[in-house]
Amino acid sequence: MRTAARVGLATLLGAVYVSLFWLKPPPTWPAWLGWSRRDLIGFTQHLLQLPANWAWSINGVVLGGLVPALLLLALRRRLGFTLLGAGNRVGWRLAAIGYLGALIPLLVLAARPEFRAYYRSMVGHDISGNAIRYAIVVCAEHVCIQAAILRLALGAPDRLPALPVVVGGAGLGQRFRRLLGLGMGGWRATFGIDGVVLAALVGQALVFGWVHLSKDTGELISSFPGGLAIGYIAWRGRSIWPCAVLHIATGVTVIGFAVLFGMKIG
Repeated sequence: MRTAARVGLATLLGAVYVSLFWLKPPPTWPAWLGWSRRDLIGFTQHLLQLPANWAWSINGVVLGGLVPALLLLALRRRLGFTLLGAGNRVGWRLAAIGYLGALIPLLVLAARPEFRAYYRSMVGHDISGNAIRYAIVVCAEHVCIQAAILRLALGAPDRLPALPVVVGGAGLGQRFRRLLGLGMGGWRATFGIDGVVLAALVGQALVFGWVHLSKDTGELISSFPGGLAIGYIAWRGRSIWPCAVLHIATGVTVIGFAVLFGMKIG
């Protein structure tokens, strides 16, 4: 019961928090739902005399990246580990495999006219500025959702399962398991997760999908399984940075595919 309450509270408070500065409701939703995001952008824009897109980016970096990072650093003794470090090799290996596995879904997504219409205005001008803003906000997004919300949902480190002991051996199955960083035994020993970790992964994936609410339908639908996979990579690799690199790489790739399908840039 205590575990369910902690995961539920971290997910709920995380969703409310990111809604303050990242949630852009769909046009059919009541306009008042996005008031805090609009007001924050307007305030930052007026304060720093910057365009709205840079004001949005700064809000994301400060509120989405800096504030959660400071919270994690303040709680690092109690948490035992954060997900802000470089991580292990398995996380980077899983990110590379995840990228290869995402190529076909990204191609399907880019083939949708609705997807290209959504992004055409964003890449139609100031493509370098948009790329910079995208990269820094993506990093902040993973600090907030995977490093902070996921880690807080997981709870005390002594109650969490150990990461899998990667098997040795030269057989094909053993090499495949080693490539994926899998252990031997039941699902807990194989994947390094239990009910607590699984619940926390689902919770952070819901928040990840929530911040993609205004996206194209195809991207929105894929954001939950994508968020679940990214959360697992962060947990297994003990770092959010493979997730951020994977996210940026898939974003650049899908835009490249969209250009191949006729989307104009520049």
